[in-house]
Amino acid sequence: MENVPADCSRFRLLCDRQLLGPRLVQVAERKKLENVLVGLLIDEQQFTFEIRGATHDVNGRSTSQQSIHAGCLAKLLTATLVAELVANSQLDWSDKIVDSLMCQHSTRRKLRDIAVCHLLNHSHGLHGESVDALPRSSDGFISVHRLCEFLSDRRLSKPGALYSYGEIGSWLAGALIEHIYQKPYADVLLDRGLMVPQSLHGDHAPEFVCPATGRELQLTVAQWFSFAQLHFDNPTTNSRNEPFAVLRDMQIQLPGWHPTERAMCLGWKYYGDGWYGHNSKMSDRSAVLRINPLQRVAIIVSVEGSADAIIALAGLFGDLLPEFLHLRFPRLVGSKKRRDEECDRYLGVYSQSTMKVTVRMSADSGLELSIYDLRAERCVAHSRLRAASEGVFILEWSGDSDFLFVQFLAPRREDEIEYLWNGRQLWLKE
Repeated sequence: MENVPADCSRFRLLCDRQLLGPRLVQVAERKKLENVLVGLLIDEQQFTFEIRGATHDVNGRSTSQQSIHAGCLAKLLTATLVAELVANSQLDWSDKIVDSLMCQHSTRRKLRDIAVCHLLNHSHGLHGESVDALPRSSDGFISVHRLCEFLSDRRLSKPGALYSYGEIGSWLAGALIEHIYQKPYADVLLDRGLMVPQSLHGDHAPEFVCPATGRELQLTVAQWFSFAQLHFDNPTTNSRNEPFAVLRDMQIQLPGWHPTERAMCLGWKYYGDGWYGHNSKMSDRSAVLRINPLQRVAIIVSVEGSADAIIALAGLFGDLLPEFLHLRFPRLVGSKKRRDEECDRYLGVYSQSTMKVTVRMSADSGLELSIYDLRAERCVAHSRLRAASEGVFILEWSGDSDFLFVQFLAPRREDEIEYLWNGRQLWLKE
């Protein structure tokens, strides 16, 4: 792992409202963003900036009580709650979840050999894409038995072998948290001060809070800061149970190429130079969180009304964060056709539980890809593939933003392609 310190002095310069405020206005105007909330935490110092409306007037007053929807940042909360249970010796990273959850026979079969760490690292090997909503019992607890009914018997890989992003790991981790605390996940967050009460609708409705996607889960900027500080390095102790030590020591590599992410670490994405975080992206709201535990720096950016929080982050801190400083783009190899026998390795059908990707030869002896939604029973995208550097193929056109490039993986034997990778998930070759 890299051990390059973040340039904290440059962040301190940006803490000056006379510098960060105008930069935020420039980004909002250039990207046409109307509702942006930015929080910057350095040691104990907190700075918040806000833009509301199309006038792009920056509000430099304290906005630490403004709420931000968690979205997929909820995975970080879930990961931290599990890490604390491990630190308190109530769980171990190597514990098998069927034992920790005291699963019955049919559920044990579906979840066999999966350890706690596999859930957070997305390396459990389960197909969970067919689950539309997290099933719960009448008392609001996650129903592991009903959840397992949706899971395919065919696994992507053996537990611990390969990363493939999804929701199922955080759902099962949420069930572990509920089982140990004997209360719904939302109540655990509320007790820890990691949720605003408005996240719950009605007198008590834990189903409105999800350990993977957040749903209605919201935290104030001040609560996000408090959460980030849980992971800051404490120089007065050498305890290996501290969350930052876990982040530093327990990384797993991605199975294929990615332009910005370098590894996964127990629910956190690793971007290099000591920076960890996650992104939440929906059409009507988005948020990003970045922390550097050793440098004791955290950044939270939220954009309401668009999916452009990552664009705002790049505009504000692109000259400081490694994911932008070291952003990698594959280079097209050229128009020279690959040999038929080389292309033959990639041909076939790659599947998940709700989607299939078919790779075939095109009319001009190149490769083309079609993406089929099995539930909608239709092709949702079709494109010719262009060979590029980094071992990837770039889609000439895609109707699906999750497929900008693909890579064919042979993790066991070089001459045997087993997976298709799109930078986020794996598709198993049939």
